[in-house]
This record gives sequence, structure tokens and C-alpha cells, in this order.
Amino acid sequence: MSIISKSLKKNLFHITDECMMGYLFALLTAISTGLYVTLSKLALNFLSPLDFICFVMVLSVLFLLPFLPFESKIRPISRKALFFLLLHSGCAVFGTWAFWTGLKEMNPAAASFINRTETLVTILLAVVILKERLSWWLLIATAVVVCGLTVMSLPSLGSFQKPQAGFWLVVASSFGWGMAEVFSKIAIQYFTPLRFTFWRNVLVTIPFVVVAMARSSVPMPEGNVLAIVAAASFLGPVMARMFYMQALKRMDVSLASIFGQTQPIFTAFFALLILHSWPRPNEWVGGFLIVFGCTLLVSWRNHSM
Repeated sequence: MSIISKSLKKNLFHITDECMMGYLFALLTAISTGLYVTLSKLALNFLSPLDFICFVMVLSVLFLLPFLPFESKIRPISRKALFFLLLHSGCAVFGTWAFWTGLKEMNPAAASFINRTETLVTILLAVVILKERLSWWLLIATAVVVCGLTVMSLPSLGSFQKPQAGFWLVVASSFGWGMAEVFSKIAIQYFTPLRFTFWRNVLVTIPFVVVAMARSSVPMPEGNVLAIVAAASFLGPVMARMFYMQALKRMDVSLASIFGQTQPIFTAFFALLILHSWPRPNEWVGGFLIVFGCTLLVSWRNHSM
């Protein structure tokens, strides 16, 4: 029996009501993130990446603020908690800037496929930082993901032109968000999901607002564009993050990551529906190689634990 089938059997065949809620939250994370990326691509047709990020992050903080007084347990933030929160937020700042800047030049589904390499980065960092065991499965999965990235970097199947800058920016964003994910797994033990999401969004917002305010002016988007940005802000930094944290409370991180690999499929669906765009054949081939490699990697890690 393969590692993937063993991993799925181990988790899916021992289902409780709490597990079912975990699966639901993990699926909602993938769906809301797919729609978030699609609406963001639409908004980026009218805004620069910096302006878009500023409006999205500021709105995400405003969306979360009214819910904070209803928190049942409010503990002071310790120095250790603040340290890992700052590390997470700093990495998230880089990942956020690189992804949205690269997305402006790419098909949203293709960018989502490439961004799945965040899973590979997270596990490689766990091997380096946490001294986890290196195995052949990790090397094989890494090779599959690299092959997928290589295929996706081509303008078309059989073509060997230099990839666009947007491609490399999205690849770089995976390293930023992969490192952020490692630190979030440590930081979340000191916070409730709501408080973690709120303070994380505040810290990510600050550097972008400072850079934007350093310019002569920050253009205010038109009403319809602002509505798109507001919807994206609510779906991504608020709902997707909250859904993910709720999923992690009910299921293993590895299984949640497997559900996360479906996110590019939802992005492709929403992009076709809203933007009338569709990935090129080489982007589908490369994307599925990336998803397969990451799923293999997560399944191996779950099986070996």
C-alpha cells in the first residue's frame, strides 16, 4: 500500500464529528483562498500591488477589531509569544509583497500552483531547524516539485525562453510564507486564533502603510474597486486564516496541508468564472506535478510521525 493511501486511510477512516468539522474548515480555507486570489487579481488590474496590499490589510484589521471584546480568555502577550509573532509577521510581509507583485503579471491559478511549494519549504525548514530526519521520500518529492516548477516556468510546452519576473516573485513568496508557517505553528500556542490573526494582520499592515505614506499620496480606489478589495480582504486575511486555524484545532497539520493542495483548483474555477482566464497546458502539467510532489511529501511526513 502506498504512503499516500496509508496516510488517507489513517485519517479518513477514523472519522468523528470533530474530524468532520476539521475537514469542513480545511475545505472552506481552500475555497475562500481561491476566491480571494481571484478577486485580488481583478483588483490588481486597477491598483498597484503596494496600494492593494495596504487597503486589504487595513480593512482586515478593521473587520477583526469588533470581535476582540468577545474573546473569552485574554492573556497578556509574553516576550516569547511576541518574538515568534514578530518572526512570523516579518516573513509574512516578504511573502505578501512578493506574491501580490508577482500575481499582477501571472494567471491566478498558475500563481496558486507555484505557491503550493510553500509546503515543501515548510517541511525543508523543519528538517533544517528542528533537525527532523531526511529521507529519500523528501528528496523524491523535492525533485517532483522542481520538475513542476521547471515546466511551469516555460511559456509553452517545448519552449525554453527565460521565465518572467512574476514567476520568480511567486516562487520567492513561497519561501517567505513557508518560513512564516513554521513560526506560526510555534506562535499559535500562545494565542487564540482570533487574537493571533488580528495581531498578525496589524504587524503585517504597518510596514506597507509606512512605505505607502512615504509617497506623496495614496490614491483612493473607485467605489466598485474598493468593494472588490473589501471582499478580498474579508475572504483572505480574515476568513481564510480563521478557517485554517479552526481546522488545525481539529485535525493534523499534515492532513490540513493535503486539503490545502486543492486551493489552485478552486482558483482556476473562480478565475474562469470571473476573469474568463484559464491556465496554459504547461501550467496545468507543472501545477499538478507540484501538487503531487507536495501531497507525497505531506503524506510521507504524516506516515513517518
